[in-house]
Amino acid sequence: MKLLFLTTYNVSLEREHFFTKNVWKELSKLSYANLSSILFLDNIIDSRIDIENRDGRQYYLLKIPQYQINNKDYILNSIVKLFEYVGPDIVHSNMIEGYDIVAAKSLNIPIVLTIHIGGFICPRGGGNGFLMYDDSICNRQVGSICMKCGCMDLPLPYLSYALLQTLPKRFIRYISTKTKKHNLFYVTPLINKYMHIFDRVKYIQLMSYAHVIAANHKLVYLLEKNAIPKENIHLLPHGVKRRDKLPLPACNGKVKFYYLGRIQYSKGLHILMKSLEGIDKSKYELHIIGDAESRRKEQRYYSYIRALSKNKSVIFHGRLPNERIEEVIQDCHVMVHPTICLEIYGIAIAESLSMGRPVLATKCGGAEMQVRDGYNGWLINPNSVVEMRNKIIYIINHFDEVRACAERARLPHSIELYGSELQCVYKNLMQSYKVDIA
Repeated sequence: MKLLFLTTYNVSLEREHFFTKNVWKELSKLSYANLSSILFLDNIIDSRIDIENRDGRQYYLLKIPQYQINNKDYILNSIVKLFEYVGPDIVHSNMIEGYDIVAAKSLNIPIVLTIHIGGFICPRGGGNGFLMYDDSICNRQVGSICMKCGCMDLPLPYLSYALLQTLPKRFIRYISTKTKKHNLFYVTPLINKYMHIFDRVKYIQLMSYAHVIAANHKLVYLLEKNAIPKENIHLLPHGVKRRDKLPLPACNGKVKFYYLGRIQYSKGLHILMKSLEGIDKSKYELHIIGDAESRRKEQRYYSYIRALSKNKSVIFHGRLPNERIEEVIQDCHVMVHPTICLEIYGIAIAESLSMGRPVLATKCGGAEMQVRDGYNGWLINPNSVVEMRNKIIYIINHFDEVRACAERARLPHSIELYGSELQCVYKNLMQSYKVDIA
């Protein structure tokens, strides 16, 4: 058996998300595993395949000219040539564009897809995956209400939605072809939003050929809702590297909470900040570890969170290197994960549990795979200031339960176990395709 592991589209291994990097590190221990990235470069005329050696494994770099980035036929043909050149028996992809599925299907190669971002299915994506226009978590088919949700990320969202509902669909597609090389104020984001939704609907149809790894039960439900065959869906929580357990510090009358992650709307920090209103500042501290992206919308939200933190016991640490994160966490007692969108898994939750920190989380998909209410943390409904406030007050007043939950906290799903479970998926697929797995 020969496996080809594809990184995220137009992302080299060096720039890859650390979860995907860790998955590859685990797979690279297998004699049959090979790695590939698909990259767009300015300094080449035709696509080519370069080969590097990474820790004794072949790393195939498919390099495509930058000027061909919108030429779908050219890209697809290049990927088909890559698969023919490598000759894998199975492809494991982290892409969301669909070229990989079409190429694998054309060559009758089984393909496995890992869902690690909401944009895999949800057109809204961008950290807001499955977050509906009313801030509830989506449970619908792709395309049914995506236009209304997606327009919430545009200027004048209700006007944008009205325009997309009113304009003939054929006209929108025509405008899209004419404005591909131009960035027109307001028009380009509006048209792109429609076309992205249109592309996601087509992508879901392609996914029926693939075998999809979903990290939580809500994702499984959404895949089934979108007509992905049940036998092609594999429930497999993300694997995470083990961290050393940290001793729980004494309380001394003040419970120290911390948040670890990006500062953006879908993470629900505004709910957390509002929940602290009316709670005695001498009884708690909240440490915020993370930062906002540089885009204007995220920076505005960050300023809003800073404003909400006034007159509260909140400390902002910004983005920290790995070793500094543990320095902060070792002095804290409880992690808070207030997400309001569907969380694919929540690696920060897993790492906190591994370090012996109980987690107060919303029922956002990934959290329920890791946190057992009252055992190693607490679960509440998302987007509820009242529930969050009541649970924080409960934790402050029941520190003995915090100690007990901290004792029971441990890594829910290790990267080593994840690698073993992936191998089972591959071998079962190979048997169904009657390929020699030796």
